[in-house]
Amino acid sequence: MSEIIWLPEAVKDMARLFDFLKGRNKGAAQKAAKLIKSGAALLQGQPLIGRLMDDSEDSRELFLPFGQSAYVLRYRLDGERVVVVRVWHGRELRDES
Repeated sequence: MSEIIWLPEAVKDMARLFDFLKGRNKGAAQKAAKLIKSGAALLQGQPLIGRLMDDSEDSRELFLPFGQSAYVLRYRLDGERVVVVRVWHGRELRDES
């Protein structure tokens, strides 16, 4: 079973996404946070489940359907570890840094 590591940027993404949605619908914000955490937990047992990025041998994206869109969990494999790099809502513009 793989260890899950969250980079600081991914933790900030989670807080940003939660705060954005909480101002509109607190229940939906809680459901979204739970979905993203569950998606990351799924990677412990199935680290290859995400789509392989075109420009990488170890970076992947896991799409987590939510409402009419999805959240995108970008991660990379580092030996026995899964490193969560960034988290986005599918409709937002991405800052790839």
